[in-house]
Amino acid sequence: KSWRKVLRQSRYSLIYHSVLQYCDESLKHFFFQAQNDLLNAHVKTLEACKFDLSNKMAKLEQEKTFLVVQNKDLEERADLAKDLEKWDIKNLQSVMQSNLELASKFDQFLKKHVQTNIS
Repeated sequence: KSWRKVLRQSRYSLIYHSVLQYCDESLKHFFFQAQNDLLNAHVKTLEACKFDLSNKMAKLEQEKTFLVVQNKDLEERADLAKDLEKWDIKNLQSVMQSNLELASKFDQFLKKHVQTNIS
C-alpha cells in the first residue's frame, strides 16, 4: 500500500505542478496585459499633462509679451517725465532770469523816475 500511496502522491504532485504551470502561463498574459494597460494609462496622463503645460506656457508667453510691452511703455513714460522735468527746470530758470531782468529794469526805472522827480 505504501508504494501506491507514493505513486498517488507523485501523480497528484505532477497534476498540481502542471495546473500551477498552466495557471502561471495563463496569468502571465493577464499580468502583461494589465501592466500594458497601466502603462498606456500613464502615457495618456503624461500626454494630458504635456498638453496642459503647453497651454500654460503659451499663456505665460502672452503674459511675458504683455509685461515686456508694458515695461517698455513705462520706460518711455519715465524718460518723458525726466525730459519734462528738465524742461520745467530750464523753463523755470528762464522765467526767473526774465523776472530778475524785469525787476532790475524796473528798479532802474524807479531810480531814474525818483531822481527826475526829486530834481
